[in-house]
Amino acid sequence: MADASSSTNESEQPSTSKRPIVPAASFADVLKDLSKDDDSTQEESRWARPTQQQSDEAKPPITFQKLDIRESNTESAHSEIQLFGITKTGHSILTRVLNFEHYFYYPAPEGFRQNDLEPLRDYLNKTVQGKSSVVSNIELEDQSITSDGKPLPFLKINLSDHRFMWNIKDKV
Repeated sequence: MADASSSTNESEQPSTSKRPIVPAASFADVLKDLSKDDDSTQEESRWARPTQQQSDEAKPPITFQKLDIRESNTESAHSEIQLFGITKTGHSILTRVLNFEHYFYYPAPEGFRQNDLEPLRDYLNKTVQGKSSVVSNIELEDQSITSDGKPLPFLKINLSDHRFMWNIKDKV
């Protein structure tokens, strides 16, 4: 019968780490110690990206994976969305879309007609305090949202400032 203490299992072997188990005097000492043990050169430890290809086109098309989206309104009251992403070649990208019109859909009341759109837009703009043209456009569109595929009328309400969306939704 083998003695348990004489087992040669690799997971039970003592650690052969170069660093002592005793705590360092400071965090700066730990960083110095880590840099001494680092066998790679500083050039190898940088994250290398391929060089950006130059294009002969004035505005070449860009394909990228979206990672994040932010909404904002600039000081000039123009709505903007910012798309953060990365290209296939690993380059970070920020795309700014200026004058983006935010919109939402709202079920149209029964009997609502095309000639009711302008008076509704005027009413909504008057009810939003301090802003004269938050609602820039309203369209009547049919949307299929039921399982039978029967289209229902919806209002597509375009806003110049996304911060007023909830105020407008409460007034419709």
